[in-house]
Amino acid sequence: MILTNEQLVRSEDIYKALSEKYSLLDDTSTEFMVLLTRNSLKSQLEELSSDIELYKSLTDGGISLKTSLNISELRTQLILNRISAHISQHELADRLGCSYKKVLANESSKYEGLSLSYLIKVSHLLGCDIEKVYDSEGKAIYIANDTDSVNLEDFPIKEMIKKGWIRASHAIDDLKGLLFGSGTLLDAVYHRKSSFNGKEAKSLSLLAWQSKVRTDGINIIREHNIDGFNFDSSWIPELVSLSSKENSPILAREFLLSKGIVLVVEPHLKGTYLDGAALSSPEGIPIIGMTLRMNRIDNFWFVLMHELGHVFKHLNSDPSRSFVDENVGNTDDDVQEHEADKFAKESLIPDLQWNRCVSRIKPSVKAVLIDAKRLRINPAIIAGRLQWESNDYKLLSELTKGNDVRHFFER
Repeated sequence: MILTNEQLVRSEDIYKALSEKYSLLDDTSTEFMVLLTRNSLKSQLEELSSDIELYKSLTDGGISLKTSLNISELRTQLILNRISAHISQHELADRLGCSYKKVLANESSKYEGLSLSYLIKVSHLLGCDIEKVYDSEGKAIYIANDTDSVNLEDFPIKEMIKKGWIRASHAIDDLKGLLFGSGTLLDAVYHRKSSFNGKEAKSLSLLAWQSKVRTDGINIIREHNIDGFNFDSSWIPELVSLSSKENSPILAREFLLSKGIVLVVEPHLKGTYLDGAALSSPEGIPIIGMTLRMNRIDNFWFVLMHELGHVFKHLNSDPSRSFVDENVGNTDDDVQEHEADKFAKESLIPDLQWNRCVSRIKPSVKAVLIDAKRLRINPAIIAGRLQWESNDYKLLSELTKGNDVRHFFER
């Protein structure tokens, strides 16, 4: 697919060169290599001709663009819309506030790996008249100017005002900005949570918290000019080793930021039992939210690694998906939650190392301290795992209690 005028010129030059080469071949020859060469050149010429014709038709306004389409078509049509509107990749980058290389990468991959909310944002910046977007099963997941899927007055507005998330004088407008500006509501609709009317207050509280975390995360991403993320988890052991430091929560947040992951700490709303969340910015940058509901250092590290499990195992394939976790560690039959739990346990203490721990056999403070020193992790992590496996939370409680985490993040 031709994306720019420069590519058009190059494509036309290549077409001319291949045409000349094709014309020199003997069209009466039945030799295998001659026939193979002719067929190969013919196929290349047909593909180039189609691409050149499409690009010229777009720039001449000779193609009618869809206003109602499925999400797969939307990814491709965003490129067609840009070309048709005579907007260069550099101009689009300026409108998006990102680098030219980012736009080039997005279009080269046909916007794969980017959320629905981001695609809609791009369409608005291109001045596209997109009315409806459907999923692969034909269900509408976006309707322009439709806010009927949610009753804003059902949200915990008073609590949100008290927390300073929204202003009392502009509560509804601020709430709209939080829900729609972050893209959270749109992506929730994409994942079939299409109507929040009549839902219990808890569901709306979860959505509100998620929107707040995502908004704060987006602001941090912009502040630090984070332009992408590499789904390579080889640095996880280095992160875990920070747990042995006195100010490990802050060091962890700084370390994650250096890797392109944003950590946002925001206390949960009433009626929820939130521990954390893993979600993406509209551009696909991972954001981890934590509530510190269980104010213990071992819980901090387990929840953090659980959410990182979602980042590496699940968000890569679908950045529109959000994992909002209550009571982390009690996953029942949820396969993806089990996978995140397994990632957390293996990352904190690999099974091979766990089997060698003296404290598994003799759960004493001394044994835990010896194992922790060898593994280069906080002793509370070992104590917390022993408590969980034995279902005895009084066991070694002197190592898990009194490890206040919240004070690290107090504003």
